[in-house]
Amino acid sequence: MSIHALKLQINAGLDQFKSNREFAIELTSPAQLEKQLIRIEKKYSDSESTLPQSNRILEAIARMETNDKSNLSNRDWRYIAWGLCAKFEERPQRLIATDAGRNILLHFYKLGKEMSVSLYIALLVGYFSLESSERDQFPKNWLLLRKVLNDTFPILMAETKRPREWMKVIKQYPELLNDKPTNRLSKEFLDSLDDEHIPRLVEQLKIPTTGWFWESLVKDALQSVCSLPEPQFLLKLDRLLLLRLKFPTFTEEILKSLLNRYADSSLRSTVHQQLKKLALDVWGNPQSPNMAGWNNVLPDTKAMVVSWFVRADLEAFFYQFGDVADKNRFEYWLRFVNQITYTHIFLGTDARRSRKPEHMHFKLNNVGRFSFLDGSLPGNSSFILQIGNIFIVEFSEMGPMFIHRSNPIKYQQPSTHKDVLRGAGDRHVHLPPNKWQPIFDTAFAKLGIFPDATTSGQLRTTSQSSKSNTNYKRL
Repeated sequence: MSIHALKLQINAGLDQFKSNREFAIELTSPAQLEKQLIRIEKKYSDSESTLPQSNRILEAIARMETNDKSNLSNRDWRYIAWGLCAKFEERPQRLIATDAGRNILLHFYKLGKEMSVSLYIALLVGYFSLESSERDQFPKNWLLLRKVLNDTFPILMAETKRPREWMKVIKQYPELLNDKPTNRLSKEFLDSLDDEHIPRLVEQLKIPTTGWFWESLVKDALQSVCSLPEPQFLLKLDRLLLLRLKFPTFTEEILKSLLNRYADSSLRSTVHQQLKKLALDVWGNPQSPNMAGWNNVLPDTKAMVVSWFVRADLEAFFYQFGDVADKNRFEYWLRFVNQITYTHIFLGTDARRSRKPEHMHFKLNNVGRFSFLDGSLPGNSSFILQIGNIFIVEFSEMGPMFIHRSNPIKYQQPSTHKDVLRGAGDRHVHLPPNKWQPIFDTAFAKLGIFPDATTSGQLRTTSQSSKSNTNYKRL
């Protein structure tokens, strides 16, 4: 083959590759490589948001205080950023609370585009680490810290090619760096079914459980719900009780707000069993004068809860702890329910040993509010109630009622003898059958005691028997 022919053949072959044909080539995604990249980024991000050793932070702060700031390295400034809001035994006052802290913040504010991710996260973690009480001690420096974070974030975000997860959270919730940081999040919590949403955000932002964020979130949630119209408030009430389970530190704040709001509703005479039980567990018996926790709520709110216990005690006594239900006496005392400020039940031997569900339920939910009766028939129980300065004693097996001018129980004991309860009180029998009520009214009227102007009827949370006991039994 001549050189010319060879040249033509080579050129023909090359022409095949010079055509305008397009080749569709699909490359599979490097899944393993992407997973590895995510792991590396997370590890790097975690290292950025990890508090350095305290000795390194303190050494950097000492260099700043004794040397020219221009000689400090980037690492020194990063350590100082971590130490700004941190608390050390060697330094009783947080750096942010001092004039030096304000100068440091001004230095960081001037950095602009030179603000690094590692510097920013140190300031952000410190921002969320402060408690509300501490934050309020140095409001000017606190506001400056927030301004540094708020004004610098857009610059930092624009300069970062692969934003960290915590940066995405701040971008989604920029109000976290403003004056209403948890307003939207609190509403999302109340409306969302995803209970892990906020915990995920908290983990990404490294927010401690002691920081101001939680108190702000709870207060905003309470304010939001308690300002709703009554139907919406009642729908959200259980959701807020769930909030208490997640943040037990704020139980009293939650309980106070919900009780006060419930007392202002049209359902105040309807017992809310969860609120009632929680209030007893947290603050004790509202009828006891030495339970200071009840000073957290309004007097009218406390009166509402007292009436819940009074109603429940009356129902338990007259419908559960006697041989048969005593509708007449129950309805008689219900006429005074809003004036009764104190009740206490004394369980007889049968009730004390009983394993009936209703008896077990009462004893479980009224710890500290009942004791035992001695010296009487096994099936007999007793209760004492107070109206004004008058104390009234009744027994479940219908016998005389006793009226005392002072409490026959001088101090609380595990058990009390029947004769102590009877004492020297005025004796009134429930006779004639079904006609004793006017006679009792006359006796109470002489003491200045009259039925409530309006009565709210029986408990709406329970059902009652219509049986009536009119038999007079010897105690």
